[in-house]
Amino acid sequence: MRAPEGKLPLHERLAEGVKNAVSSWAFFGVLNAVSAAYMLYQELGAHPFDKYPFTFLNLILAVFTFDLEILIMIAQRAAERVARRQEYYALEIAEADLELARNATAVLSTLKEMQEAGVARDVILHDLIKRLDRNESTQTGMIKEMRDDMTLRAGASTTCLQGDGA
Repeated sequence: MRAPEGKLPLHERLAEGVKNAVSSWAFFGVLNAVSAAYMLYQELGAHPFDKYPFTFLNLILAVFTFDLEILIMIAQRAAERVARRQEYYALEIAEADLELARNATAVLSTLKEMQEAGVARDVILHDLIKRLDRNESTQTGMIKEMRDDMTLRAGASTTCLQGDGA
């Protein structure tokens, strides 16, 4: 999907500004006041040029209405473009969030595997330490037995030697 343009063109910004200006109560009041003043001048003024049914005023208001409709359509098109841009960026953000969630899930899964491997490693190390402790105590016992045996033999051979020489 292609990224939409950034800033709105000048004519669309102007159309949006005009639409916002003419859609206010202030503009409504000013337009009605100017129209009423025009009609009063044409009926009561010294040099009227547009008597009732105010053909020139109707022409001016018709042109103004036509221009205003065009400006409103331009502003609506700009608003649609902005909505598409917002939708595009919302989709991009959603895709990035989804990717982030997938990455976070993968990291958590890897950490869990590492933790399980660490627990398994710890169990294996604990078993090895127990075996070594048993072997050490067995070896210590065997060494003690051998020393005792050697001591007994040394004592017996000393006794034998002393008995032979006497």
